[in-house]
Amino acid sequence: MTHTDGIYGGRFSGAGFKGSCMALIDPAYESEILEKVWHEYLAAFPDLKGKYSVHICHTADGARLTNISSSPITNSHIILKNGRNKTV
Repeated sequence: MTHTDGIYGGRFSGAGFKGSCMALIDPAYESEILEKVWHEYLAAFPDLKGKYSVHICHTADGARLTNISSSPITNSHIILKNGRNKTV
């Protein structure tokens, strides 16, 4: 990963469960990264051909602040994820 254009950084995780690698990439390099992973991974581990996968995931907008007066929640209540109401 450190020598691949378009990869900002990455991390290996879950080695006890066969492991995985996650990386933040520049979407403009997606096809080049996929091709390089395919070629170099199989060169290093040819016995794993057909036994691994690569997935490209996209982020959502994430959390953001909202003005409570424009919120659909009324009567000064916040609805918690567990379904209970909490008065604020």
